[in-house]
Amino acid sequence: MVNFFNRIYSISFNGNLILAKLKINSLIRYVIRILANRILPLYLSGRSHYGLFVGSRKRNIIISLTSFPNRIPKLWLVIETLLSQSVKPDKVILYLSKVQFPEEEKNLPNSLLNMKKRGLDIEFVEGDIRSHKKYYYVMQTYPTDLVITVDDDIFYPTTMVQTLLYYHDLYPEAIICRYAKSIVWDEHSIIKSSSNWPRIYKTRLEGQDIFLGTGGGTLFPIPSVSLYQDTLNITLALNLCPLEDDLWLNTMIRLQKTKIVVVKNYRGILPVLNAKDVMLYSTNGGESNLTDNQLNKTILYYEQNDLAPYERIYT
Repeated sequence: MVNFFNRIYSISFNGNLILAKLKINSLIRYVIRILANRILPLYLSGRSHYGLFVGSRKRNIIISLTSFPNRIPKLWLVIETLLSQSVKPDKVILYLSKVQFPEEEKNLPNSLLNMKKRGLDIEFVEGDIRSHKKYYYVMQTYPTDLVITVDDDIFYPTTMVQTLLYYHDLYPEAIICRYAKSIVWDEHSIIKSSSNWPRIYKTRLEGQDIFLGTGGGTLFPIPSVSLYQDTLNITLALNLCPLEDDLWLNTMIRLQKTKIVVVKNYRGILPVLNAKDVMLYSTNGGESNLTDNQLNKTILYYEQNDLAPYERIYT
């Protein structure tokens, strides 16, 4: 059922210009989102037979995510799709800040706590490094495993892990992602605003213009090798990209010159709707302005250190 809704949501992104002008596709996507968020909670509730991988592997598969209070009531839906994968992960770890959840598990609903007996690992951490919790702790604890980062508001198709691993086997040194955009430069090789970066829908094996999103499902092979040495310098990360873990990780990838493979996938990312959701950029002039400001700050910092991660052509 989750795959069905992902598929029909994807079909609504068919690129028909006439339908786009009439805004029919937008209406179709809206209806699908509403139906999915009404039907899937009923379909996914009460399960007990899906969980983690049992056995041994050369390298464990670790799925990592974080969240905050407004999304906690519906987070079990996301976790359910992660535990229902056709290829099971060895761990699913949720990192939560003690600042936001001072009473730890007492602040969590039973719908989420019940996932622990199915394999969910909930880790409470000191301080609050915001969305950087998604990668920071797991890459320290499991530096040689396969780390898959996800977001806390997406219905993931059951084939997500299977697809990432398939391409990882083909390109073992590359970072594999399901969601990405193309960076756009102007005629003077200056990066245009991120609001002008188009989505990448087809399989891309590499490219200097790829900017991946870590939340759609992104596989990192041996983070200590595929990412630049500053990756876990959280003080620097929070100084340059306090609200943009994606920007920070893309910078680390580009500095390391690691290839990115974008897998052909569902065109639409089917969201879990949260009525109380508060977007981090709502008071910062919009998402693109927020990204652009932090991107410029990051570029300036590394240029001062004789590095240029966002040059149009690597030298």
